Amino acid sequence: MKRVACQYAILRYMPYVETSEFANVGIVLAAGNVAYFGFQLQDKRYKRLTDFFKDLDSRTYKTAIQAMKNELTRIQQLATSQTALTDGLFQELTRPREALFRFSDPGVVLTDDPAKTLTELYEHYVEHRFVTLQYRETVLEKRIKTLLHQFDLADRYKSAKLGDDEYQVALPFVARQGEQVCKAIKPLDLNQRETIKMVEKAGQWQFRMNELARRGKKPRQMLFAVDGPGNQDTQHTHAYLRAVDLLAETGAEVITMAEIERLAEFVIA
Repeated sequence: MKRVACQYAILRYMPYVETSEFANVGIVLAAGNVAYFGFQLQDKRYKRLTDFFKDLDSRTYKTAIQAMKNELTRIQQLATSQTALTDGLFQELTRPREALFRFSDPGVVLTDDPAKTLTELYEHYVEHRFVTLQYRETVLEKRIKTLLHQFDLADRYKSAKLGDDEYQVALPFVARQGEQVCKAIKPLDLNQRETIKMVEKAGQWQFRMNELARRGKKPRQMLFAVDGPGNQDTQHTHAYLRAVDLLAETGAEVITMAEIERLAEFVIA
C-alpha cells in the first residue's frame, strides 16, 4: 500500500471544566482517500484516571466512554461506506466544543498502514509507552519522599546500598539505628501491560531480599510500596496477587501506594 496522508486527533476527557485538567483517553484517525476511519479508546483501564481525578467515580467514566464508543462506531460505519464523507465527518467530530470529551487540534501523518499508525499513536499519547519503567518508579519515589517530608522524616531515610563487598542491593529509603539497618522502603511499579513482567519483577526482588538475608544484611523491617495494575481483568489480577505473594514471602510488608495511612504507620513507627 502506498503512503497516504491521515488526519488524527487525541480524545481528551475533561470531567472538571473549572480546573481545565484533562487526560488523553483515545485516538481517532481518518484517511478520506482510502475510506479509512479508525479509533482506539481507553475503555478497560480506569485506574490512571481515578488516580488523577481523585473524586471521579469510575462508573461515570465507563458510561461516558461507552457512549463515545457508540458514536464513533456510528461515524465509522458512515465514513467507510461513503468515502466522500470521511474528511467532513472527521472535521465535524473534532471541531472545538464545550463537552466532557474534547479533541486536540488535528495532526497529519503519512503512513502505508493506517491501522498500525493508529495503534502507535494510541500507545504514545494514551498509554505513554515513552514513559519508561524507571521514570514511573521515580514518580513513586517522589510520592514517598513527599510523605516523609510531611512527617519530618526525610532526614531519617536515605538512599543506600545494602550487602557486602560481593553482593549489594540499592534501596532509595533506608533508616538506620547506629550501624543497624532498621527499616527500608522500595517502591515497585507492578502496573505492567504483560503479566509475566509483574511476576518476574517480584521474583527478582524476592531473590534480592533472600540473598541479603543469607548474608545477614537484610533490613529488620522491609516495605514494598507497590502500584498495581490498572487492568481489572482476571489475568492481570491473578498475576498481581502472585507478585504480591512473592514479595510477602520474604517477610516484607507489601502496601499499595494508595494506602496512605498504612504507609504513614510504617514510616512513623
